[in-house]
Amino acid sequence: MAGNGNDPFSGTNTRNLLQHVFSPKIVQGVTGASIGGYDVRLDLINIDNIYTAGTIYGPNGPISGGGGSGSTGPTGPTGPTGPTGPTGPTGPTGPTGITGPTGAGGRITVYTSTPASPYTVPTPTGGSVGSPVRVEVYMKGGGGGGGASSQTTSSGGQQNAAGGGGGEGAADIGGAGALRFPITLIMTAGSTINVVVGAGGAGGVYGVNNGDGTTGGASSIDCVQTPLNGGPITVVGGGGGKGGVVVPGVSVTGGDGGDSNGGGGSAFAGVGTATAGNGNGAGYNGGTNPGDGGGDGGGFRGGNGGFGVMTGGGGGGGSGGGNGGINSVLPGNPGTAYGAGGGGGSLLNSGVTQGFAGGNGAAGVVIFTAYL
Repeated sequence: MAGNGNDPFSGTNTRNLLQHVFSPKIVQGVTGASIGGYDVRLDLINIDNIYTAGTIYGPNGPISGGGGSGSTGPTGPTGPTGPTGPTGPTGPTGPTGITGPTGAGGRITVYTSTPASPYTVPTPTGGSVGSPVRVEVYMKGGGGGGGASSQTTSSGGQQNAAGGGGGEGAADIGGAGALRFPITLIMTAGSTINVVVGAGGAGGVYGVNNGDGTTGGASSIDCVQTPLNGGPITVVGGGGGKGGVVVPGVSVTGGDGGDSNGGGGSAFAGVGTATAGNGNGAGYNGGTNPGDGGGDGGGFRGGNGGFGVMTGGGGGGGSGGGNGGINSVLPGNPGTAYGAGGGGGSLLNSGVTQGFAGGNGAAGVVIFTAYL
């Protein structure tokens, strides 16, 4: 343990305290009455720790433990970007949007007779004259007229020959369905198309031209500005049904069905020979017995042969084909749908020389459907 002889802070050794702990100094006065004069200040040196029960003050106010805070230093450089975090889960599906507007459909133009003016290809939405337009075309020729019936009575017996049904107008080119309608063509907006709609053939009249019905008219289209090199696109009309033919005392022949699905007429001979009319295409043949009906017309739904009569006329060809005459209405019925054939005339066992007309064929049709 150090003794008093070598302890600089022991006793009243003021000089040692002034040299090693307290260091007085005289400085120019800066506060109060000492401004312009001198102040005596004191530095403490060789101090390890200061313990205080009060507040220590500095030039800028109280000093907290550990010393006053210095000024904020300059901002350091930005550190490198950290790695990308994992992808978060997919959010919920949003609400369904509103339904968009309905697109433009086909603009349909139907001709059931030859128009006075050509068809004009419409301009598509957002397009102009000269724009390409997809146009679907359906065509059918006129239906053929049904044949008339014929009956003769003589001392040798009665002879009856019913007329054949008219054929339906064609809906194809080439005769064997080589090009069947509808077809799709690319046309030019603003161009004009000549249109011809085939008329229905007239029904045969008893005693005129053997009672034959006439052929239906052809339907066709062609461009006005640039006619087709091969001529108009054309579909033919249905053939007229043949009239029933009687050779008195010799033979009777039922009328054949008109070209394109006409039904044949039936026949009966009280004397001589009887030959039934032949159906054409999908049309049916007639019969040769009393009460035999005429053959039904063919096609999608041909007309019915005449029934309930002595001899029945053939049914007209095609959907809406006219029915052959029946015992309350002996003339053939007209065709009722586009290009349908008329029905053939029928006969009762009346003992009178007479005949009944065939039904008229229906007109054809041309339909344009422009997709705009």
